[in-house]
Formats: sequence, structure tokens, C-alpha cells
Amino acid sequence: MPNWIQLQDYVHANYKVDDETPTMMRLLFKVGAVRSQYVFIWKQQLQGDSEDWAQIESPIGPIANIDLTAALDATSNIIVGGLAQTSDMLVLRHTVPLSDLAASEFEKPLQLIVSTADELESVLVGGDTY
Repeated sequence: MPNWIQLQDYVHANYKVDDETPTMMRLLFKVGAVRSQYVFIWKQQLQGDSEDWAQIESPIGPIANIDLTAALDATSNIIVGGLAQTSDMLVLRHTVPLSDLAASEFEKPLQLIVSTADELESVLVGGDTY
């Protein structure tokens, strides 16, 4: 998937896209029997570079409602993703270059972001809003 258009085609062929703009796709995953998790896939580019990257991001909850020390402790051993702030939300985020990306290099991080963000939301927020 060397560019954003090819990633969009791949995502549409394999997932139900819940919402979309030219630089974003939103997916809603069912996690277990009763939980769900939103995931955003954003088109990104390094400053001064034309290479497309895909940023996989999933909300955990409002920063004001989360013990950030507990969040950092809870993510200290994860392999894929890192905590970030988007507006007033704490998110779990992972970014991959598209230029030589194989499907498996997108799929595994996507699934790990979904499951980890859902687990963090459950533990840190105590609910299932996102």
C-alpha cells in the first residue's frame, strides 16, 4: 500500500467505514459481546516530505477524567502505540509509513490499537463511550 488511496481501498474492502473525509476514516469495532471501540485512521505526512503515512488512533477518554499516572503505568509494557492528546481526549496512537507497507504491517497494529484502547478505556474510565 504505497499511498493513502490504496490504503483507503484496502480499508473499504475489509471493513465498514463509519465516517470519512479526504484525510480520515472512522471505523467502529465490536469488542466482545457488549463493547465497541472507535478507531480513526488519518493521512499524515512528515514535514517537508511527500511520503504518505497512516496514523491509527483510538480514543480512551477525556483527559480531565483520567489519572494520567495510571494511564502511563498501564501502557508501560505495550509494544504498539503510545499515549497522545487530541483536543481534550487521551488517545492511543500508532503511525506507519505507507510506501512499502504490507497488509499484515497494518492489520496487526490496527487490531492491537483497538483491543488496547478498549481495555484502557474500561480500566481508566470505567465505561464504554468510545
